Order: sequence, then C-alpha cells, then structure tokens
Amino acid sequence: GVGGVVVVLGPKADGSDNVMAVGTGNIISAMKKQGVSRLVVQSSYPMSGSTEGMEFLRGAGMREEQLATVKPAIEDKMRQEKLTRESGLEFLIVRPAILTEGPKTGRYQVGEKLEVRPTDTISRADVADFILKSLEGGKWWNKTVTISH
Repeated sequence: GVGGVVVVLGPKADGSDNVMAVGTGNIISAMKKQGVSRLVVQSSYPMSGSTEGMEFLRGAGMREEQLATVKPAIEDKMRQEKLTRESGLEFLIVRPAILTEGPKTGRYQVGEKLEVRPTDTISRADVADFILKSLEGGKWWNKTVTISH
C-alpha cells in the first residue's frame, strides 16, 4: 500500500562513511522487492558534485583544501544520485540550496536549471512541502531539480 519512498539521508559530520549511497541502495533493493516504484531523494545543490554545485562552493569562499575535507561526502552524494538515476524506478532528485530551520512559506523556486547564489537558502519545511506535493504530482518525475527561496 506504499505509493513512494522519500530518502533524506545525510553524511556523518566527518564524511567518513557511505551512508547515503549504501542506504539508498538498500532502500532501492527493498522497494523493488515490495513493488514500490516511486522514489524521491533529497540531495544537495552545493554537495551534489555537479559543476554548478562546485562553483557554488567556490563562490561561497571554499578553497581547494577546504573542498578536500568534504570530498568524501560529495563523492557519497554523487554515488547516491547515480544509484537513483540507474535504479529503474520512477525517481525525483531534489537539490536544495543551503538548508535553514525557517518556517514553511510555500513560496520557493524549483527548476532543472535554476540559478542559485551562495547566499540562497531554503527552509527544510519548504523542501518537505515540495517533496510531499511531488509525490502526488507528475511534473518532476525522472528529473533532478534545484529548489531555493
């Protein structure tokens, strides 16, 4: 009776594990066994490993030695996204800008090629709002989108 699964795994503070890729792989396997076909994965705009994400981090002032410290988490996030895309499931990868603890506003921008600046943020509540609405709609399936205020 499950219509979809939402994955919001994050790395350990030191990025020393592969919890995002390994956990998502386990979830995908369980979904296939149970016949659940829709998967929404919360990724991260800055930590996605994408060209835009790396430019974002550099624009936020991170130097190469600082980027090296978060490299394990970025690589884990990249593996997680790849597993999701190659899962054979109906998927949505959501890449939020910098997350905040702010309230749900219901006002945010979403797009496959959304321009995001290092000062752009999005509340966790608004990301959750978008994810829940996406499970019911069909507009964003099999896409990777960015979300920001």
